[in-house]
Amino acid sequence: MQYPDIAARLIQMGRRDHTLRRLVLDESKYESTLAKLDHLDTAHTQELKAIVRDIGWPTNSKVGQKAAHAAWLLIQHADKDIAFQKECLALMKQQRPEEVERQHIAYLTDRIKLSEGKPQLYGTQFVRSPCNQSHWVPYTIQNPDNVERRRKNMGLNSLEENQAELNSSFN
Repeated sequence: MQYPDIAARLIQMGRRDHTLRRLVLDESKYESTLAKLDHLDTAHTQELKAIVRDIGWPTNSKVGQKAAHAAWLLIQHADKDIAFQKECLALMKQQRPEEVERQHIAYLTDRIKLSEGKPQLYGTQFVRSPCNQSHWVPYTIQNPDNVERRRKNMGLNSLEENQAELNSSFN
């Protein structure tokens, strides 16, 4: 690992992100947590920008797998800065496969597409069904007949398995 101090920062940021997002799932804390979450996302985006400016995309060899995962989580939640998300996606795509998880590229690709009002490619982003709030369904998928092939190429499980996991985890 080339940057242990940055790795520690990323892991800590990832923990804060995860902790606050878990609170949003609690309906009694939802409203009070939203403003905190917005503030945290903004702060984390700025800090991640500084890290990317200093070392490029935080890859497995630069910061270790756990911190690289945290960096991906943070860029996923940088929805207010799509340009930065796109910049990071381009940096991630330039890396060797052992440096960046293909799944991370798929998730960020879909996140950006949805932010731009476009259908997703990999079916990684879900929303509660308008017909049944206890059931999760994927947002619109571009060329859905080929989604399973695209998912497999990115190391993702099937769309059906992903949906079943979400429905069992968040209900």
